[in-house]
Amino acid sequence: MRFALLGLIPVLAVACGDGDGGNDTGPSGPCDEGPATVDPGVGEFTLEVLNGGESVNMVHGPQGGWHVDTAALIGNTGDVVQIVPSLLLTESGESIAGVGQVAETIALAAYDDEICEGNIVAIRAYVDDVQHPAPYSDHICSLEGKEVELTLTVTDVVTGDSGSGSVEFILHIDPNDADLCSQ
Repeated sequence: MRFALLGLIPVLAVACGDGDGGNDTGPSGPCDEGPATVDPGVGEFTLEVLNGGESVNMVHGPQGGWHVDTAALIGNTGDVVQIVPSLLLTESGESIAGVGQVAETIALAAYDDEICEGNIVAIRAYVDDVQHPAPYSDHICSLEGKEVELTLTVTDVVTGDSGSGSVEFILHIDPNDADLCSQ
């Protein structure tokens, strides 16, 4: 029995190789031709790539916090990436989301092996970077109509290659919570 098991080792080694006797060392082709590309957008269920200047809702989450559901079309990576969103107020440069936020590791949806491209949705940028003496709701209401810059930073978990993309948009309170700011 020992000989039968040892006899399988060369077969397994060939099956795991790249066909020319070497070992696969990672992606080759379009996936390793430069930094990751990121076309930022928003969306909880589907991707809406943003061009800049659009209105985007800030969502009141089920645990009481606020967030923006970010999304992106990501290229020149493998199918698993780490991503970190951040939001800056363009007027002051103040960070309102992303400081200390842990990178999410996620498999890209609709990944195309030929062009090394896929997308992600529902990556939450938690609006919690700023500590204000006023009630949190006052801070949230003060963000209504403010222009922010969303930056999504992506890292390929296999190659370590990274890239980022940014877009500016106007924040709005989710219409389902608009009464919070009218009090």
